Amino acid sequence: MRSTARPNRASLVVLLALLSLLPAVAPAQSLAGPIQTLHSSRAPRLRLAAVREIGRTRPEGGRQALEAALHDGTPNVRRAAALTLGEMGDRNAIDALRGALEDRDRNVRTAAQASVRALSSLPAVTAPTQAAVGVPAVAATAPAQVTTAPIDWRRVRTLVTLTSVSQRGAGSPADAELVRSSIRQAIAASPGLAVHPGGTLPAAAQARLRARTMRWYSLEGSITSLQRTQDAQGVHVRAELSIAILAEPAHNIIGTVNTAASASEGIYPGGTDPTQRLSRAAIEVASRGVAQRLQQQFGAPAPAGRRRR
Repeated sequence: MRSTARPNRASLVVLLALLSLLPAVAPAQSLAGPIQTLHSSRAPRLRLAAVREIGRTRPEGGRQALEAALHDGTPNVRRAAALTLGEMGDRNAIDALRGALEDRDRNVRTAAQASVRALSSLPAVTAPTQAAVGVPAVAATAPAQVTTAPIDWRRVRTLVTLTSVSQRGAGSPADAELVRSSIRQAIAASPGLAVHPGGTLPAAAQARLRARTMRWYSLEGSITSLQRTQDAQGVHVRAELSIAILAEPAHNIIGTVNTAASASEGIYPGGTDPTQRLSRAAIEVASRGVAQRLQQQFGAPAPAGRRRR
């Protein structure tokens, strides 16, 4: 029977944000596949990678394997399993997730609670497809290339690494890349902030971190919503982002930045559908909002040569 309850949007936003915070790991290298790796590997890193791979490929028996992983000996694996069960959208996982609400690890309990709420709300949040509402599918244009200028590490107070942005049910891979490039560009232009593409940090940056005259954070997040509407005034696109801030090198979550932006354009006889450029504009503005929030909180330039207390 079709539910008439209102969508539990808040629950879905919490789940999508949490899903984006899972640490990036290498794919599980097992000829037997991710389910066998999850069951048999002694390496937590590989079991965690297997959870991610099950969520991506949705193999037969994947839900049952993730339910079993809720009892894994490593909290990060249990947390990833709880979040991935919510992402997979199978309400049959609710009972197992309710059992995880009693987990001894707080992060696992939080993940299980978010997934239970999201799965419980699924009947009320099914949205029509683009074809159903008459919106043509439009491929996003390639994001602009990010140019990097030499960094004066003496003037940097906060180093930011953008590790991952996904499109959790909204947007496309090109949209996710647009978020990444837009955030990188905005951060690079913010006084007191510097963006690093990842990998080994320069020696000057490592020295600042050892002296505790610079902080280091990474960003992980997702496009939580990319909606197109149309009325008598024209076409409107709203983009919503949820980006988690993690303190490095401990990789501890210290907060989440949620931003949104809208772009609108009138429709004229014989004109082209503006959805593509409106989506790009909304994503770029929302992405700059993330950098602005970081600038407000972390961006004041640090005095060069400040001594450690």
